[in-house]
Amino acid sequence: NDPSTHPSNKPSVAPTVPLKDSSTTTPTKLPSSLPTSKTTDFPTNVPAPKSRIEETKALLISKGIADKSRLETLGVPENLAMTWIADIDGLKIPINDVFFIQRYLLVLFYYSTNGQTEWTNKEQWLSDSTECEWFGINKDHGGCESGRAIRSIELDINGLKGTLPSELFLLTELVTINFDSNCLRGTIPQEITSLTKLEKLWMDRNVLDGEVPEGLWSMTSLNSLSLYYNRLKGDKIPLDSGVCQKQPNDIFVTVDCVLCPDWNTITDGGPCCDNCWVDWFYNPKC
Repeated sequence: NDPSTHPSNKPSVAPTVPLKDSSTTTPTKLPSSLPTSKTTDFPTNVPAPKSRIEETKALLISKGIADKSRLETLGVPENLAMTWIADIDGLKIPINDVFFIQRYLLVLFYYSTNGQTEWTNKEQWLSDSTECEWFGINKDHGGCESGRAIRSIELDINGLKGTLPSELFLLTELVTINFDSNCLRGTIPQEITSLTKLEKLWMDRNVLDGEVPEGLWSMTSLNSLSLYYNRLKGDKIPLDSGVCQKQPNDIFVTVDCVLCPDWNTITDGGPCCDNCWVDWFYNPKC
């Protein structure tokens, strides 16, 4: 059984057959997938809708209620109030609601007078309830007697500390303001004289200074005015002013004596300077 010494002219194994090429030899005219008819959420040439905070900012600026730089400065009352009402407030009032601005103004007042850290009672403030349920405005104080428009704010002896924002007096339905015995500083904003329905204004026992707003004495709606124990200055109350023309039983006026018009010549119980205080009051808590 010796191996053959002569080579065979036949292959030892059958030759392999090449695999058939699976690729097409002729290009297809059909697209690889059909185009979709669904559009994207936002066309690329149209800007996305503004956020709620951007809409709030635009509204406040367009109405002249707030300055753009103040709204954009982190930590100042205007910025805090805008952020709260736009992003945090659980009530989520529509921005075009008639009471959206009212709510913003009250929140601005809250931050301007350090409500978050200084107020003694801040029940319901910055809650999901309407402003008519907030302490000092609620039904116990007659704050919303006609609908939801704020008519009264009574926060006397409540630890208010800071300055009064002039924007607060855009609440034109106000009849009563009582901020006595707090730590309010700065001036009484001139805008307060635009409140044509204001009957009671008590801001005694604070540390307010500067000139008394021009026109305050001419507010014929006032029948109770108390500003004593502050650091106010200005012209004496004109005897022919609105407050002095009231009958003695119609108005109660107490101011620092520097503002009284020849007060010692007015009979006891007269309408002007009924209780005139000579000494300025200093609250050690302020």
